[in-house]
Amino acid sequence: LPIKGPVSAETWSQEQAKRKERINKVCQEHASKLYFDNVPIHNYHIIFFPKYNVLHCEILKAGSSTWTVGTFMKLADKLGIPYRQNKTDRRYREAGRVDFQKYFQIKNMETFNRILEGDPVSFTNVRHPFE
Repeated sequence: LPIKGPVSAETWSQEQAKRKERINKVCQEHASKLYFDNVPIHNYHIIFFPKYNVLHCEILKAGSSTWTVGTFMKLADKLGIPYRQNKTDRRYREAGRVDFQKYFQIKNMETFNRILEGDPVSFTNVRHPFE
């Protein structure tokens, strides 16, 4: 139901408490489907830039390519990191992005755990849901 007029802090707090209860209930009911002993690493959407101890989790369709191409690839080029496989490809930028992701991807959970022990700066970016 739409709320008319200003909302008091108490009303807002009550609504948030109801939402948290609902989330907890669903999580308890479906726990076996939601929790994993080992988190799988999919493709190359988690990349690690060791020189700066930066861990980036890409979220498709949320501007991750902009970070990869606009920041990380330029930095890797500036540092002389040889990640490019095919410089003659007509789709140089796209091929370079895929090469970059493959070069910097985390290959397995053992490596991932070792990276986490180094307390990296980690981030992701998301889009506003109504954008």
